[in-house]
Amino acid sequence: MLTYSSLRDIQKKESESLEPVRVEKDFYSQLKQFIESRKAAALKSPSFSEMRELENIRKVAKSIIAKRREKLLMLSAISAQDLEGLADEEQLFLKEVRRITGDSFGPLDTIFEDPKEEAVHRTKVKIVKTIEAYKGFDNNIYGPYREGEEILLPEEEAEWLLKSKMAEHIY
Repeated sequence: MLTYSSLRDIQKKESESLEPVRVEKDFYSQLKQFIESRKAAALKSPSFSEMRELENIRKVAKSIIAKRREKLLMLSAISAQDLEGLADEEQLFLKEVRRITGDSFGPLDTIFEDPKEEAVHRTKVKIVKTIEAYKGFDNNIYGPYREGEEILLPEEEAEWLLKSKMAEHIY
């Protein structure tokens, strides 16, 4: 059962730790019930201290939630590992953030992948000027080529040689 003291303890541990502090799976349900019970007590009592305590509990709870969200966002970006000690809502949050991140940034991960050999279309060209060996767009080494040589090249390399007037199309 949550108390103001236990919330403050969680808040302190959250500020000192890089990872989310372990909480019960139903932490947010317990937190909601605790706040509602303190609110009911404050409404019954004419005491100003009850209202102040309720406001302090809300501030501490908001602080804990903000810190945990921040940690979950950071962890979702650097690790695909499941985390233990999270509330059910946080597990769902982490899963959804990872899904959205994968959908949004997944295509960017392919920028540095080498193209698959079977997906490369080839074009036959005739070399019209001698070409020293060079590194192509796909990081492979091409050449050296001699004038008059007919070669089959990946389409991107052939287009570059054609535009540079170093080769001509063979039909």
